[in-house]
Parts: sequence; structure tokens; C-alpha cells
Amino acid sequence: MDENSLSSEQVQKNKENIHKLSRDFPLKATVLYLKIVQEEFEFEKERLEKLFEDFPQDSNEVPLIQTVNDEEPFDDEEENSNNRNDDELEI
Repeated sequence: MDENSLSSEQVQKNKENIHKLSRDFPLKATVLYLKIVQEEFEFEKERLEKLFEDFPQDSNEVPLIQTVNDEEPFDDEEENSNNRNDDELEI
């Protein structure tokens, strides 16, 4: 800052503004960081709650995903046989 081109009042005011800016920056950056972390926490909390809601309540209860994955896949031969039987039923 060129102090010769400004009045002493302007120089003092600029120094105060620079000091205030350098003092406020870490605080404002921290506040913004905490806001972002809080939003991420809420997002993850909602995901976890949803996961727990979908989880079986009873130890004997099987999740829907598991029942689908436990089914045996069709045999090509078995599938063709089923298709032929379906064709025979049509009139």
C-alpha cells in the first residue's frame, strides 16, 4: 500500500479493513466448513436410517434382496421347455 498517495485517515482505515479481513477469514472459513460437514452428516444419517428401516426386524425374516438372490437361475433347457408348454396352452 502506497502511504504517500493516500491520506493518513485512508491509510489507517485500509489497515483496519485488512486487519478485520485477516481476523474474520479463519472464522468465516470455519463456519462454512462446519455448515458443509453438518449437511453431509444429515445426508449420511438419513441414508443410514433408511438402511435400518429396510433391514429385517426379526432374525427369521429374510430381506427381499436375499430371496431374489437365493432363487436358482433358469436352465436354458428348462426355460425352453416352459416356453413350449406355454405355446401348447394357447388356442
